[in-house]
Amino acid sequence: MKTVLYTSPYVPAEWIEAHGLDPCRVVPSGKSCARAVLDGEGMCPYVRTFCSHVLSAQGACGIVMTTTCDQMRRAFDVVARSTTVPALLMDVPRTWQTVAVRRMYTGELERLGDFLVQVGGTRPRSDRLAEVMRTHDEARCRGDRWAGRWAEAHPTA
Repeated sequence: MKTVLYTSPYVPAEWIEAHGLDPCRVVPSGKSCARAVLDGEGMCPYVRTFCSHVLSAQGACGIVMTTTCDQMRRAFDVVARSTTVPALLMDVPRTWQTVAVRRMYTGELERLGDFLVQVGGTRPRSDRLAEVMRTHDEARCRGDRWAGRWAEAHPTA
């Protein structure tokens, strides 16, 4: 199964999985942040480590980053310029209380779906999406750390 690397919990792993791809959330730890080798002015250790990891990862078919912080948003440009792996910058709203914001996020999920199809996924049937959502929800109810697969970022030394 093709792997899609992503950074934020606001990227729904179940949406990636329902498209027939393997979602893998990259989570830098304190130790891995201290070992990050990518030098980037204005990058915090977390973002630097995430970038180092995705730029050295083998076999990913796509990378999804979000606009949840300025540094990650700007790091998208570094990642997009530095790899041949397709990358998407997903706009995540800061609030959810209005109809306009829900429409905007729905549009971003549709754009993410288009990206997932471009990198080798298939559009999910409604029953498949419901099954994957139920499985992820059950995992969250059990208290699993993340419903999807995750990897601690280990930048190259």
